[in-house]
Amino acid sequence: MIKLIRRGLLLTLIPISAVLGSTSSLIKEIEIKDSLGITGNAFIYPSEVEADSQGNIYILESGETRIQVFDRNGRFLKSLGKKGQGPGEFQSPVFIRVSNNDELYVVDITRRCISVFTRRMEFKKNITFPSHILVFNQFEIDRNDDILCGYAPLEDNIDQYIISKYDNNFVFRNTVIRFKNIASIIRLKGLTIRPLSNSPAITWTLSENGYVYSCRSDEGLMFICDLDGAIVQKTDLKYEKKNLSNAEKDLLLKSWNPRMRSLIPEKVIPKIRPLLRNIKAVGKDIFILKEKLDENRFAYDVWKGVLSLKESFILPIRIASYKNGKAYTIEFKLVDETKDLEDMKISRYSLDIDGK
Repeated sequence: MIKLIRRGLLLTLIPISAVLGSTSSLIKEIEIKDSLGITGNAFIYPSEVEADSQGNIYILESGETRIQVFDRNGRFLKSLGKKGQGPGEFQSPVFIRVSNNDELYVVDITRRCISVFTRRMEFKKNITFPSHILVFNQFEIDRNDDILCGYAPLEDNIDQYIISKYDNNFVFRNTVIRFKNIASIIRLKGLTIRPLSNSPAITWTLSENGYVYSCRSDEGLMFICDLDGAIVQKTDLKYEKKNLSNAEKDLLLKSWNPRMRSLIPEKVIPKIRPLLRNIKAVGKDIFILKEKLDENRFAYDVWKGVLSLKESFILPIRIASYKNGKAYTIEFKLVDETKDLEDMKISRYSLDIDGK
């Protein structure tokens, strides 16, 4: 039985399949409105959501090249950035993170820099990527405001994926972990590309206690590393490998643009489903997204920080980020297939996995 907990603004009772345990619960608190005060179908391709220590919510709209900021109650505060080359402007923003001191970091892959905004939401500085990084697929900010990023090096014939730590000016500190023989990395005329929707084979997260949890999706292996690069633990998660069906392969091929599709060698098309699609640090636990069952069901495993399986469950949401006991989601729903319109909304949930 689910207990309706009265906290937040908008309460929704989640179906029994979403309950994580007999005493755990997932309660929708608010559905974020855009700056015009309209819920749903107003955001233009939101791709990232973050929150600071005060509960302010930052939503990256890739389609509008801007970040909308809301207070903890969903009230619009400010819009940051616009298309351009000037200070505080973006070309292709892809990631946002909020640091321990509530500064906002925005990764712009076209300008090859990270734009930093103060806690007062004012532009502070740009940090240029090091020359050996063309683009990276994920980054995090640790408690000391050091930058962690995962990338494929530019050197020819090195099919590796590296997670490295840099200081706040992108000066190299150390390598955290290096993975070799990553089949999803493809090099064409000196360029490194990642054409697969489930690429790269590595997915990772930074936990609140300062450890990097990284997974090889193709092998089902999890590594725990400290920020100095020492491997604390390596675990085989013992996930069963399943062949990719013809329908799944066709869907994957359709996700590439025609030019990209013509460049991809047959040998790099995956033959098995990814064992691990995404991992998130949720408090002291690690949430592993194993499979998207359908538009409203996501299969998760929860592992304790020491990598012992805690429980498995199905959620009606995909967790985009987790901050201060709250889970944030970006939810998409196809409205009109002929026009390719999607109903998009950002929601905050109270996620109680221990029944406290």
